[in-house]
Amino acid sequence: MYANDKDFYLRMVALWQLTELPGLKAAIVNEKVRFTFFIRDRLKFFGAPKPRFITELPVAMFYQLEPIEILSVLERAIEKKYAINARSFRSPLDGFKKNPFSSQN
Repeated sequence: MYANDKDFYLRMVALWQLTELPGLKAAIVNEKVRFTFFIRDRLKFFGAPKPRFITELPVAMFYQLEPIEILSVLERAIEKKYAINARSFRSPLDGFKKNPFSSQN
């Protein structure tokens, strides 16, 4: 139902443009959007990284929030669960003359 939804796809593209979180994915499970990303286990140097759960958002909330707001929710959840500064994965916005998130544009 949501897999072919253009708005869902565009929101995910916006999230991928805003952050460089490795393997950020979203799946809709039981009317909730479930977010995961890949992280290597600190004790294992070899092998594939495992997908890690970040958080879930109700589908209605996912559509109400702007991508930057969704990203803030994800960053807080990652910091809380994995003690990783997720803001360090934000894409550089050097190409913009103004802050693209500012209301003063």
